[in-house]
Amino acid sequence: MPKIVLVEQWRAALRDNLGVQSRDVGIMGGSGSFAGQLVVIAVINSARTGLGPLVKGWNRQRSRVLLIVDECHWSGKGP
Repeated sequence: MPKIVLVEQWRAALRDNLGVQSRDVGIMGGSGSFAGQLVVIAVINSARTGLGPLVKGWNRQRSRVLLIVDECHWSGKGP
C-alpha cells in the first residue's frame, strides 16, 4: 500500500467483509504493529525493507501466503 490510509481501509474491509478480527491483522508501517499475525498489511516502503525476511520465514515454515498489492503501480517505484 502506498499510504497508511489504504492500509486502514484494507483492515476494515477484511473485518467487515470477511470477518477477520482486527487483532489477527498485523500492520507493517506507520504506527501499526506486527507481532506474528497471519494476515499482514504493509505500507510499500516498509514492505521493501521488512517483507523479505518475513517471507523467508514463511517459506521455512511452509506457510501459505496471500499477497494483495493495492495501487500496484507504486510497487516498482523507488523511495
